[in-house]
Amino acid sequence: MERALQSFYDQALKEYTAGDYYQVLLDAKNEYFAKVGPAREEDTDYESRMNCFNDWYLLQYVAPDKTKTPIKDFLIRQKADEALRTAFYEVNYSLFEYVGHNFSKQIVLFDILHGQKIALVSGHDHPGLVKGDIFIGRILTYLGKNNLMAGVCLLPREIRAMLIQHCKKIRHARAADQEIPFLMKLELLKTRWKNYAHLPAQKFFKF
Repeated sequence: MERALQSFYDQALKEYTAGDYYQVLLDAKNEYFAKVGPAREEDTDYESRMNCFNDWYLLQYVAPDKTKTPIKDFLIRQKADEALRTAFYEVNYSLFEYVGHNFSKQIVLFDILHGQKIALVSGHDHPGLVKGDIFIGRILTYLGKNNLMAGVCLLPREIRAMLIQHCKKIRHARAADQEIPFLMKLELLKTRWKNYAHLPAQKFFKF
């Protein structure tokens, strides 16, 4: 991510994972991994899963005794400028396909859920994906430039057609309220499938 975004994100994560917020963090972890399945340190994707949790915790989690997510609370307390507020308030949480690079050498993703191509900011760190990879992720748009967050949940390629079909149903129904439950369910199904990776993914990914 761009420096201003990453710096603000890191400050917020440090603030809301220590001191009085440590128990809030533990409660959030219990809730998140109950939704998407447990993470084990020996898993090859453990770091990525923890990044996914951090993104969810800061951007989506609202503690029972709170009315705002940690990032919204931090934006207010820090009196962040409008560009930062817009970036963190309007996160594009979606299902993406890694397309490659355009003529300007920008990384290009296809937002499967919303049906649009997205070019990341010039010089964006490579996300470690190969052409055709499908993943759940979040994009922040800061000063008109798109930044992919670190939390990426890679999905099996063999279910691409199923995912495209279901995303079209959600999009055509204009059912925005179905998007987050759908994406969280995908993470859960991915966790279940990993334990039986010798079986076809289609047996697990059913909607």
